[in-house]
Amino acid sequence: MEAYIKDILFPTDFSENARHALPFVLDLARRSEARLHLFHSIENPYELAPLQEEVKTRANRKVKFLLQDLEQEITQDEQNRDLEIEIDTIGGRTVFSILEKVDDNSDIGLIAMGTKGATGLKKMLFGSITSEVILHATVPVLAIPEHIPTQPPSNIIYATDYRDGDLQALDQLAQWAKLYNATLKVVHVAPNLELKEDIKFRGFRDLCEERITYKKMGFDMVLENNFHAGITTYLEQNPHSILAMTRYTKQVFSSLFQKSHSKDFSCYTKVPLLVLIGEEAL
Repeated sequence: MEAYIKDILFPTDFSENARHALPFVLDLARRSEARLHLFHSIENPYELAPLQEEVKTRANRKVKFLLQDLEQEITQDEQNRDLEIEIDTIGGRTVFSILEKVDDNSDIGLIAMGTKGATGLKKMLFGSITSEVILHATVPVLAIPEHIPTQPPSNIIYATDYRDGDLQALDQLAQWAKLYNATLKVVHVAPNLELKEDIKFRGFRDLCEERITYKKMGFDMVLENNFHAGITTYLEQNPHSILAMTRYTKQVFSSLFQKSHSKDFSCYTKVPLLVLIGEEAL
């Protein structure tokens, strides 16, 4: 793959949802021949305690042992023997530590995180760590929900609104699709098939086919007033997928997931979500 996924950062809190996400991340690291960073942020709740330094030392030692155990568990699997793995910890608030780690290592091109809960992305995008990372990261973020199928994705689905940066995003996604020999599906949700919508759809399709050389690329328009309902329907018809979107601005991206849409969030618990970073967001 391109250099933007040379290294993968996998923040873990050693929870079940993080453990469940790890095989998906390991498979991606093997396919892309990327270095994997196992990372944990130690949040210190004892800022005013007299034994602050001793507490920090104990916490760092414990986390280091946990990361070493996890690394050993990974490398004991024959298929992971060639993986290059690094372990690291940073003290401080988790979100800031993750972003700091990325800023300090220009080789990290992807943050991969497990998400938890029956409401999946809904909870993830309202005040959680993954939510804040998605909204502030300068590299793509892959959010992996609990209980996704273990088989590799057969579809990479990109939700487009015909923005200028979508061609660059699709060029990156073609590299992802090649890793899995997956179909790259470009999907636009529109309220109706008016002539203007049809012209934009056909024009964007022709432009993509001209500039992006990936044979297994397809284009679909979903007729639905509600974006989430349209994507839900499409994902139900195309299982074993990764859903990809581009965050052009924090405000615009976060507005897609207002509480008024909460009834439509069930689909996001079933597929990994890949959030790319548009030029306007940087």
